Amino acid sequence: MRIPTRTRHPNLLPILTITLQVNKLYTLELNTIPDPSYEPRIQPVVPIATFITHYNTPKRAHDQDPSRKPSISMHHRPYVSFGIVTDSSADMHPSIAKEVIAVNNGIIIDGVERIEGEDITREELIDILNKGAFATTTQASPSRFKTAYEKATKEYDKVLSIHVGSKLSGVLNNANSTSKLFGDRITIFDSQSVSIGTTYLIKLAISLRERGYSLQETVNVLQRARGKAIIRVITRDTDYLARSGRVTGTKFTLVKLLRLKPIIAVEDGLVIQKGVGIGIPRTIKKITRELTQDYPPESKPFIILGNVQANEYFDGFKKQILNRYNPSEYLETGLAGVIIAHLGPYALGGMFAPALETYIDENQ
Repeated sequence: MRIPTRTRHPNLLPILTITLQVNKLYTLELNTIPDPSYEPRIQPVVPIATFITHYNTPKRAHDQDPSRKPSISMHHRPYVSFGIVTDSSADMHPSIAKEVIAVNNGIIIDGVERIEGEDITREELIDILNKGAFATTTQASPSRFKTAYEKATKEYDKVLSIHVGSKLSGVLNNANSTSKLFGDRITIFDSQSVSIGTTYLIKLAISLRERGYSLQETVNVLQRARGKAIIRVITRDTDYLARSGRVTGTKFTLVKLLRLKPIIAVEDGLVIQKGVGIGIPRTIKKITRELTQDYPPESKPFIILGNVQANEYFDGFKKQILNRYNPSEYLETGLAGVIIAHLGPYALGGMFAPALETYIDENQ
């Protein structure tokens, strides 16, 4: 939705003009006498109720406390908007799911492809894996991207499409090829990450859009934010890692024999093994140290924690982190189906990244 600087209904004469000024940002003129010679034509008009509702919201923290620096100056920045598309390899936290269009990837079990979120739910996938099955994943087809882009472009002139890293999946290739059908309306962005790492960038894009950043301004910020997140995930089931090629050969034999717990990280656009731990409790302590080493408590980082059936350990993991940190933003997810398929039905992990305000303040 765009709010114009001056809203004038065309079927009114400037005989009597009432001028309202709201927050020193926008002027609304109401003219009261109709023009009988006016021929109707279609043009966007912002309803007065919408205009009033837009400003009838609680004040931001920096309005209540003048000593705090505002996230972004809205003065002289017109409200702009763009759509956001992603794929189901990102964790669809409720605060994100309602703001984006997600293209669902496929999960192959016993040679049969099922579309994530349509033919199979996350809970059904976990149940199948608990019974001893193995799963692989496949990227969303171009036809699915076409459907998503058609839906997004009906509502927005421009669309930002943020996806799992190109080194990890062919999703970006299908997104790129399909976007050409829409001219320059679709901008593709490689997150160089997956799961909670992609979620972080999507959440950043949503926040920037809400503050009035254009699509290109948002992309500029995302490019600086990309790769800044520290991600660590542990799993109990090394067999899944072996099938996906994350742990192989002698390393797999030692991990299995000694009952070590591999630590998985995302670095330089790749999912890698970043060491091992002895037992789940000790491994959790180890990844907690790695996640927090670059973030003193006063830094108020953006934190995402994920859990798949590791409830007996996850609560302690979460408490240990949140007792130390007052995060700028905190999300708790169940980890995406693609992660469950590759790591197994028992995993937990987290992501630490700079606060969203870090990039916003830098951009002023």
